[in-house]
This record gives sequence, C-alpha cells and structure tokens, in this order.
Amino acid sequence: MAEETKTYQERLEQLNALRQECAKVEQELKRSREAELKQRKESTRNPNCENIINRYSLLSAFAGLLPIAMDAAALTGLQIKMIDDLAEQFGRNYTEAEGRHTLAALTAGLITPAIAAPSIASAVVLIPGVGPLFGLAASPVTAAAATRLIGRLAVEHFERDEQLPAVEAAKGTAAVGQSSAAESAH
Repeated sequence: MAEETKTYQERLEQLNALRQECAKVEQELKRSREAELKQRKESTRNPNCENIINRYSLLSAFAGLLPIAMDAAALTGLQIKMIDDLAEQFGRNYTEAEGRHTLAALTAGLITPAIAAPSIASAVVLIPGVGPLFGLAASPVTAAAATRLIGRLAVEHFERDEQLPAVEAAKGTAAVGQSSAAESAH
C-alpha cells in the first residue's frame, strides 16, 4: 500500500507540475496575443487614414438619405474615391477602374454595401408604426458602417502592401488589351 500511495503521490505531483507549466504557457500566450493586438491597433491608427475614413463615412450617411437608385450610385462613388484617397496615403496612384476592382475585391462574398443599405432600410419601413422612422435612420447608419468597414479593410491591405486579386486581374486584362491594340496598330 505504501508503493501505491507513493505512486499516487508522484502522479499527483506530476499533475500539479503540468498544471503550473500549462498556466505559465497560457499566460505567455495571453501576453503575446495582447502585444500583437496592441501593435496591430497602433499600426492601423494612421491619423490621416482615420480622418479620410471618418469623412467618407459621414458623407455616406448623407448619401444614405437619398432615394434608393441615387443612394447606391452615390455610395459606390464615395467608396471608390475613399479607396483612392487611402491609396494616396500609401504612395499608390489608383485609377477609377482599379478603385472599382479594389472595392469589389474587398466586398467579395458579401452583399454589396451599396445594395445592403437600401435593402435594410426598405425592410425596416415595413414595421408597423415606427417603421418609417427607423427606415429613415437605417439607411444612413448602414451606409456609414459599410463605408467605415471598407475603409478599414482597405487600410489593412495597403499596410500589408498586398495586391488584391481583382486588381491584379484588371491590370492583366488592361495590359493584354493595350498590347493587342499596339499589335493591331503595326
């Protein structure tokens, strides 16, 4: 019985040692994650970029008050111009087509924000009584939120110095079109 007790005591000590080691590793991982998050937040807080995103978010909120057809066109135009202004902060010169492709790449797989804002506002209007009031507020709020999200995604991509696939494809097709036009001129 003394051996069984000793074995049990040894196992208990081993278990406690493992628990302490796991706690240390967990604390190190937590500190590492916090440091990485802090560094990431600081790197994305370029005051000029934040001002650009805030300005276009406010303009998008006003565009959200427009009738549905003009709302979508104004939102898309504002978001493309915002991406262009953000690109300039990182030393890039975007054409309107590249801005459109970047906007499409950033929102790929999502409902296009230009469509989402009017759709949400239209759906909210159907609520009896308070629907029209909420509908009036829903469109500008969703337009501003979508623009802010797109702006932050764009800044994140520019900071990483990534080339978005849709922009690469657009440049490739433009280069092919230019080279075939040059060949046909000869």
